[in-house]
Amino acid sequence: MGFDLIGLAPRSEQGEYFRNNAWYWRPLWAYCSGQHPDLLPPNPERGQFNDGFEVPEDLADALSAALFADLEDGTVKRAIESFRVEQAALPQIRCQWCEGSGIRTDDIGQQRGFPTMELPEVEAISLGRTHGTCNVCRGLGWNLPPLAEYDFDADNVRRFAEFARESGGFDIW
Repeated sequence: MGFDLIGLAPRSEQGEYFRNNAWYWRPLWAYCSGQHPDLLPPNPERGQFNDGFEVPEDLADALSAALFADLEDGTVKRAIESFRVEQAALPQIRCQWCEGSGIRTDDIGQQRGFPTMELPEVEAISLGRTHGTCNVCRGLGWNLPPLAEYDFDADNVRRFAEFARESGGFDIW
């Protein structure tokens, strides 16, 4: 799933279109709505959905300027560091497909031979067994929570700020 932002009155090619997959967009928009809620239209949570949420030109311009200032003064860098610390502290989630055993034995697991599959030597050593795996948790019995898969970085903030500055306002689809 992705988020496509369409410039309402682009001032340049850069303001015509901006795209992020969900893994990049959600933290970026959460940062914008958390750091600069006064620069967004009412109900900014709608920016996390693909329903045409509109950010008018004046707010897009103001948000862009605020994001560039945040990049310059280190606010974005500190937010990224905080985001990484939060991700690192997330608890592991027991794999529902192998019920935490590391070996998938349901119908799909049986059909694909997961319970008897021979493991490569490195995996066998690290897992403490020579056979049996789960395609979902890689034989570990746990997965990282979804938030661990998201990314938040300064380059994406900069690209979005450049788009917003040149967009003449935008819709989020």
